[in-house]
Amino acid sequence: GKGNLPDPDRKGGKALLDALGELETERSGGKAAEDRGLGQLLWAARGRTPHFYKSEPWGLTIPTYRGEQTISAVHVVHDDRLLRYVNWKDNRPTHALEDAGGVDVNTVKAMGERYSPGTCFIVLSRNENPARALWEVGYQLFNLMLQAHSLGVSYKAVLLDETERRIVRGTGIKDPIALLVLQSQT
Repeated sequence: GKGNLPDPDRKGGKALLDALGELETERSGGKAAEDRGLGQLLWAARGRTPHFYKSEPWGLTIPTYRGEQTISAVHVVHDDRLLRYVNWKDNRPTHALEDAGGVDVNTVKAMGERYSPGTCFIVLSRNENPARALWEVGYQLFNLMLQAHSLGVSYKAVLLDETERRIVRGTGIKDPIALLVLQSQT
């Protein structure tokens, strides 16, 4: 089903091996992620693909444990809003952001001060404790970095320590593990 984000570009303009050879955890001097770029990044992290799993249109851009779909989650924190990335709704694939509530302005300020530059954060979290959730988050972070690099977007990848996790929990995300800091739109 059609969501509220632009359809992802599944072809790309850069060879995978070239992009992998240039990949870094931080890139400055690039452009800001506009709406289309943000949608492309979210799709790379956890979007739906045309392949089937056990005869169901269940494919994702990351591997999952036994096809389970709720092991981890992807959110966006931008300004004072928390948005949840949704890739399945009404029993079919979608590509959308849904409002997940407001965020305390002090939390957003603390995140901005800690991870500057950037006021847009893609937050990767786990919904369960087993290691398979960390496995998914790792794939999501890798895909985000690779996609941001390929798009020429400024970004910083962060694996959260306990202090940082406490700050990000102020958004309402229960168990944040990692995030991608994006340069704010100008």
